Amino acid sequence: MKSFVFFLAAKNLIDHLLVVDRHKRLRAEEILVHPWILTIGQSKSIRNTEELKTTLRSKYEAKIKEYAMENNTP
Repeated sequence: MKSFVFFLAAKNLIDHLLVVDRHKRLRAEEILVHPWILTIGQSKSIRNTEELKTTLRSKYEAKIKEYAMENNTP
């Protein structure tokens, strides 16, 4: 269940990033305080954007695998 909540938070962030109107789209400051980003950032200090991308991708992939295992999906 925890991984599903994590997935929903990630989906929420992505939905708010994929807004056509740039005035309605999340700003960088808002992204940095989004619950999903804050959860990811708690695990370790992130020094640059490449490290952030790598960390986010690995955590996302791990959560997807965990969710798949919990729900018996390939």
